[in-house]
Amino acid sequence: MLFFGKKEKEVEKLIIEHIELVKQTLSKFSSLVDDYLNRDKQFKEEAQTIHILEHEADSIRRAVAMKLSEGAFLPIYREDYIVLLELIDKIANKVESTSDFIVLTRPRIPDFLVSGIKEMVRATLECFGPLEDLYELFQKNLDEVLATAATVEKKEQEVDRIQWDLIKAVFKSELPMGDKLLFKELIDNMAAISDRIENVSDRFEIMAVKRSI
Repeated sequence: MLFFGKKEKEVEKLIIEHIELVKQTLSKFSSLVDDYLNRDKQFKEEAQTIHILEHEADSIRRAVAMKLSEGAFLPIYREDYIVLLELIDKIANKVESTSDFIVLTRPRIPDFLVSGIKEMVRATLECFGPLEDLYELFQKNLDEVLATAATVEKKEQEVDRIQWDLIKAVFKSELPMGDKLLFKELIDNMAAISDRIENVSDRFEIMAVKRSI
């Protein structure tokens, strides 16, 4: 167990809340994509909810930084937690910017991309799932952190494969070049969410190795 004092336990609680909020942004993004593809105007309200959740996640990140500045954890470990929270927060930031991209550009998704986009969102949600396990394992079982992080990497590679297939399909199509570039940007933005999830997983690996030395 890594957390002993009151301040450390407060930080632990805030990190759990932060991860949960980021999970909610991803869930809302999944709903937004489904509704947008189904031409349901609800997607605009879901984009607004994502903004609210991202703002709440930012507030928690700042609260953790404040607790750390007040003396939570030994100085040698404080940077680890600051970097970890920033990386987790970047997931929510990317979800927000990608949802904004959809709302602002309103791309007309061709039928041949629909199933692949849905598959990418599903794989992205599955990529995030192990992060909750990683945080718990980091506190209780460092040996399992590396194995669980490998699961995240495998899921991220699945997203990369889907990204490649979608972009390949876009540029093999008869769409105008302007549309091709727009869809490539959309697909790249969506794939970047899982990249940020993997960055968090990589950070857990680094922190686990440092703790085990």
